[in-house]
Amino acid sequence: MRDQKRKEIALMEAAYMNVGHGSDCQCSSCMGENDQSEIDMAGRDLLKAKEYAEKLSMMVQELPGLEGWVASKITKASDYLSSVFHYLDYEMNEKGHNHSEQQIAIVVKPEQGNFNKGYEEV
Repeated sequence: MRDQKRKEIALMEAAYMNVGHGSDCQCSSCMGENDQSEIDMAGRDLLKAKEYAEKLSMMVQELPGLEGWVASKITKASDYLSSVFHYLDYEMNEKGHNHSEQQIAIVVKPEQGNFNKGYEEV
């Protein structure tokens, strides 16, 4: 099991090292503003989250129900991961593309309360 985890970590680190944005990329990671250790730590944390998600998925299927606070923590973790994924997906795939000047920009303003700001209102 440890060997498999080590292989997964090594593969993930290799994948992070191979991701290139191009010579004209102006993102903060390509401009040298981020430390490689942040990416390494995020990769390890994601592997840990994956491992616990798999275990919890199996456990939850056997339970008759969940307490509210437990379900809330699962929802929050899922929301956080989803928010980070969609942000990074946009940064890597949409923001970097140069669009022609002839395209018309359409701005849609979200209705009050329907926009996920990435934090929970208290």
